[in-house]
Amino acid sequence: MIRRLREFIERHNLLGTGDTVGVGYSGGPDSTCLLHLLATADYDVIALHLNHCQRPEADEEQAHCEAFASEIGVRCISDKADVPEMAKEMKIGIEEAGRKARYEFFRKESRQLKVAKVATGHTLDDHVETILLKLARGTGPAGLAGIPVRREGVIRPLLWARREETRRYCEERGFWTHDDPANLDRRFARVRARLDVVPGFETLHGAALENAARLVQIISDEDALLQDIVARILESCEEAPNEPLAFLTSRVEVRLDASLLRGHPLPILRRVVRQMLAPLKATPSFEHTEITVASILRSEKRSVTLEGGSVVLEITPERLTARRLEEAGKFHLALAIPGETVCGALGWTLSACETDEEAGREPRSLDVVIDAGALRGNVYLRPFERGERMQPFGSDSERKLRDLLTNAKVSAAAKARLPLVCDDLGPVWAPGVALAARVAVTERTERRLRLQFGPSPPDGTV
Repeated sequence: MIRRLREFIERHNLLGTGDTVGVGYSGGPDSTCLLHLLATADYDVIALHLNHCQRPEADEEQAHCEAFASEIGVRCISDKADVPEMAKEMKIGIEEAGRKARYEFFRKESRQLKVAKVATGHTLDDHVETILLKLARGTGPAGLAGIPVRREGVIRPLLWARREETRRYCEERGFWTHDDPANLDRRFARVRARLDVVPGFETLHGAALENAARLVQIISDEDALLQDIVARILESCEEAPNEPLAFLTSRVEVRLDASLLRGHPLPILRRVVRQMLAPLKATPSFEHTEITVASILRSEKRSVTLEGGSVVLEITPERLTARRLEEAGKFHLALAIPGETVCGALGWTLSACETDEEAGREPRSLDVVIDAGALRGNVYLRPFERGERMQPFGSDSERKLRDLLTNAKVSAAAKARLPLVCDDLGPVWAPGVALAARVAVTERTERRLRLQFGPSPPDGTV
């Protein structure tokens, strides 16, 4: 078991020399086996036990887990989460609530303990159960990959082992383990798969589970290759709306040149549709994908609203557009002078500082120098409002701000997110669009203010 564990870890490069690994330790045979194997194989191990507070004996089981970890010389970190209450508050199933609680516990402890990875005791049986469940519910190649060997700091070093092997390992050594009664509760689909479907599947061939896992590995490798191909196609077909303001809508709008898509085969186009929606955190149904692909190939004009109504796909002979239908929300922020005003929710930051620089910049750039003395009253940031007018630098008359935005090819989504720099007289600067003539630097300018607009840092907040 130790040899096979080491080989699996090395083959998949799961742990490096000197890494500290946390082990999600419930006290069940799988996690007990994993904890002991890793400790025996000389990895630096910390046991992570979360008490779900679901059963009266949970506190006693926690004490047993802490005692076992101490017995084998492993540090144990324990915590509690009221999973039943979480399920009620979040209006989700008890299984999903438990999973959310566990992984949040793992993330928290990983940060505090500076743990490189957290290992869970998922086995080959869990792997195949997941594949069968996804197959029953409907999935594509990505879903058939089952349980990933690694994802977001979590590794599964026992995906090669059978559940009966981990149980036997513990029994032969006299280890204390316990079985969660939920593992026999047929109300859960996974339990029905475990007790009914997998045993029947195994009667078809002696190595049915191992063969299924091998097929999944092949599918996973080929899926990764196709994803890479589609990523390149997306890059070649993507149109950058709102330049130089594309970062404003990168999370809410994606545009592709439909004419460049029509030369690709149907399976590739299906993936294009699904993959272009990933930045919007949307997943189309098979039916919506088929409708979209058919409209692209026929050069039709069509609109497809995805389930939930939050994302729409718009197809024309020239373009495929995916948009998130959400209000950007109103904002009214005082401009920090000097300093940075950040709106992480909308993805932008605007900095202001006094400068001695010349004003020789393109008025439609994201970096301008203005006459600070021409500002009147309070200086603040807010969205575009209908009916507003501005006399842009270089123009002899006022223009509707809406027309200036339209001529600059700023989309509706970008308009809602673009902050206008305003004073008490009205708009002063629409970044990337126009600068008001009344704040342009002249020979009489005494104080100059440099304004720079760009994307916010990833964790930026208002």
